[in-house]
Amino acid sequence: MTKRRQEIERILNRIVNRHYDVLRRLANEEEEEKDSMSEHFDAKYTLDDLLEKSQGENPTANAWETDKIKPRVGFKRLSDDATIPTKAHATDSGFDLYASEDVIIEPGETAVVKTGIAVELPPGYEAQVRPRSGVTAKTKLRVQIGTIDQDYRGEIGVIVDNTLDYPGITIDYALTVDGGAERIQEEYEVTGNSYLIRKGDRIAQLVIQPLPAVEAYEIEGELDDTERGAGGFGSTGINEKDGD
Repeated sequence: MTKRRQEIERILNRIVNRHYDVLRRLANEEEEEKDSMSEHFDAKYTLDDLLEKSQGENPTANAWETDKIKPRVGFKRLSDDATIPTKAHATDSGFDLYASEDVIIEPGETAVVKTGIAVELPPGYEAQVRPRSGVTAKTKLRVQIGTIDQDYRGEIGVIVDNTLDYPGITIDYALTVDGGAERIQEEYEVTGNSYLIRKGDRIAQLVIQPLPAVEAYEIEGELDDTERGAGGFGSTGINEKDGD
């Protein structure tokens, strides 16, 4: 074995040892925080898990290829009519939100649809209320995007607009979120082009995502120059040719 090869092996051994030291320190730190974070994170991995993952051609990358660290979100029913948010598929981005009561939204009107649900988010996360593609494609109802802060513990409400025009007539049926229509019970009459959101209808989705911690500061002097500058509101044109 040449001296150069011996030197290379010594360097590699030092790198591997340093790698194991880092993993051991991280595992110990996570173990210390496990009790305080157990309500929000499923921290099942151990030092042995990390060391086992660290084997292979790229030990640093393999060490973090684990599905054992999962953020957890808690939902609480605030009424007996509430439905716990669900995912149709495990890989879905959002949890479906369900209406907890019947709501009629007349044309041009906006309503806050109750879900009867409160959420407890893990530290460092936010939730966003977003539209469901099926409702947007099949109806003229428009769900407004909403932000839920990590420390909010009130009921989740979904802001819904009925964008149809007022037809000037009253009828005994209303449009529904699945693109159909339904007769109003007990012979009630509603304004034409009204929508009926029924209790149990899936009206929106709730997306949970990490939120970076940022701090604001005041800039003294001028902003840094950029190619775009202050150009906005369509300054880049409509189609590809406009950018020439």
